[in-house]
Amino acid sequence: MPDTSVPVLSAIRCRAIEDADLGGVAACLARNFPERTEAWWLAGLHRLRDRPAIDGVPRYGVCLDDNGRIGGVLLTIHAPHVKRCNLSSWAIDPDYRQYAMQVDRAATRGKDVTYLNISPAEHTRKLISALGYVSLNEDTVLCAPWLSLPRPGVGVTEWTADAPMEGYEAQLARDHAAWGWIVLVVTENGRSRPFVFQPKPLPGISRGAVQALYAPSTDDLARLAGPIGRALLKRGIWLLKLDGAAVPKGITGRAFKGRSARWAKGPNPPHLNDLSYTELAIFGA
Repeated sequence: MPDTSVPVLSAIRCRAIEDADLGGVAACLARNFPERTEAWWLAGLHRLRDRPAIDGVPRYGVCLDDNGRIGGVLLTIHAPHVKRCNLSSWAIDPDYRQYAMQVDRAATRGKDVTYLNISPAEHTRKLISALGYVSLNEDTVLCAPWLSLPRPGVGVTEWTADAPMEGYEAQLARDHAAWGWIVLVVTENGRSRPFVFQPKPLPGISRGAVQALYAPSTDDLARLAGPIGRALLKRGIWLLKLDGAAVPKGITGRAFKGRSARWAKGPNPPHLNDLSYTELAIFGA
């Protein structure tokens, strides 16, 4: 694992989070994000712990260590097989706010890595823009995919371990299914690909809606919306939330301003509706 230590003061270090830190990290996150409990944070941290190690990157992220007390955290969720990292849950206790930028620098040293922030608070936009992030998306589409036209010859099945996929797509499907999300395998012209969805409570709609966590492309999701939507409808899911400023052609829905801010810096930003291996996948909505 690379040395991420950054000297701040003699008693305070910015370093990689280790297994023994997880309790302190969860406590720091719960202090700074009180809408979530320590147990909720620990469950997500344990998901990160249980993932196979990725060479050359910290498993969890970086922290501020003040003589054994965790005073700040920035989680780094790396995707396998692609140099992409979701920076998540930047939590700095009030006594350590002057060290927030050192934490960010320690977490973003990879010049060939694309860094994502998929939930920036409104008041942080100027700061992350100054750090080199650009907006990929701000807006939301809610749609009823089951109203779209059928696609003859297209099959949709629930993911199983023997699904006919290989390589990165097979690993993506396996990992996200293990984390409890809905993974559908869509087969067209002899090729099978995964589409991943996460239950998503919406204002006034506690059940029956999902967020798209992964699609090979938004165009694919729109083109295959009919068979995918009817497969979801069999599960009692009738509403799909997408990232995007306009309703894709062929889908019945409505676009809304805001609600889905996605920012990135680096050479290879993901396409819209690829939120695989991000905080949404690891920690949940």
